Amino acid sequence: MKSMLLKHGHKNDFNLLGCYNILFNMAHMIVGASRIEIDLVGVRSLKEKRSIVKSINAQIKRKFNAAAAEVDFHNVWQSTAIGISVVSTNRGHAEDMLEGICGWLEYHRPDLTIIDQSIEIIYL
Repeated sequence: MKSMLLKHGHKNDFNLLGCYNILFNMAHMIVGASRIEIDLVGVRSLKEKRSIVKSINAQIKRKFNAAAAEVDFHNVWQSTAIGISVVSTNRGHAEDMLEGICGWLEYHRPDLTIIDQSIEIIYL
């Protein structure tokens, strides 16, 4: 079926091929995105918070080769939300990486409290 869709070259075939790729996990690129909400108990200033967030983002980038940035609660001292993205060719790998990052944060940063984590997978 895949070779038939590629041969035709019609505009509508791209949508069919995209559905086929999703069903059979054959997308050319899979982007995994995660949003992790964190409580920073004991933080007394925005300067201290930004230092912690900067450290977390650098560790995620270095250890997991993933993009990370603060995405919400910029002016709240004791809360933050970190957005993380990974690129893969396999959905399971992308999900495992994002879940692994959250687990790593919980284990290696006992000073943080993970409030919520959401994961979204995008097929391209």
